[in-house]
Amino acid sequence: MRFSFSGGPQSAALVSLLAATSLLASPAVAAAPTPEAPPAVAAATVKTFREPGTYTFVLPKGTKQARVQVMSGGGGGGGGGGYNNGQFTGGGGGAGGGAAAITCGLNVGNKGTPIPLPTTITVGAGGAGGKAGEGKDGRGSAGTAGGPTIIKFRSQVVMQAESGEPGKGGEGSQTFRSGNGNYGGEGGNAMGRTHCFPHAENVIRKSGGKGDSGQDGKRNDSGAGGMLGAPGMIVDSCRKRPDDYPGAGGDGGSGAGVTNKEGHKPKHMPADPGKQGGHGCVVVTYS
Repeated sequence: MRFSFSGGPQSAALVSLLAATSLLASPAVAAAPTPEAPPAVAAATVKTFREPGTYTFVLPKGTKQARVQVMSGGGGGGGGGGYNNGQFTGGGGGAGGGAAAITCGLNVGNKGTPIPLPTTITVGAGGAGGKAGEGKDGRGSAGTAGGPTIIKFRSQVVMQAESGEPGKGGEGSQTFRSGNGNYGGEGGNAMGRTHCFPHAENVIRKSGGKGDSGQDGKRNDSGAGGMLGAPGMIVDSCRKRPDDYPGAGGDGGSGAGVTNKEGHKPKHMPADPGKQGGHGCVVVTYS
């Protein structure tokens, strides 16, 4: 959403130019004073909530316009399947789905749209990764769904984004075959429970990506876990580090099996648990 402010460098410079012209036109033969620098334009304030939990937020008096970005937690990845230390291996767990995200604009100055004060913000946590399977027929457990990020005014939900669904656990090895990989979780739907404040402007909705399915295990080659579902939006102020993707699903865990197959001493590796999904986030930009 574009933020507009009354005045600005061009108008201030024009006022200074007119003042200087007026002085030059006066009878006094004196050098025109150096024009003053234009007044600084107040920058928009950004408030970010990126840790799971509940917060109370009040927009300051005099706020004219605001933009609110909401993203829920991503789904956790499923754990990889186990095996019995033989040639048959475990299947990979499915990855969690990415969370939906939504951006809503509010303009009080022009249309008198009310901004609820105060608001309660609940940031959803990323879904937990599923446990790894162990032994023959040891299926990995599914992850859990991401937590929803919700903004309330009193008891009414006024803004929300749909969270990502979890990935399913990989299948453990069987008596005569390797375990199959399992499905990834669905991404959060931008048109589902995702919605804005009443009378919001410049609304942008983005669905989260579906998590990839885990790969099937093969003879002496375990199944890889699925890759995460992307979040609906990547919001830089929500990221703690370059590899942090709030709202993303968690990767699925790889199945148990043998590595270094061509070597003289094959290495037996246990299954991996699924990864946790990325936490949700709320960004409020106002002026």
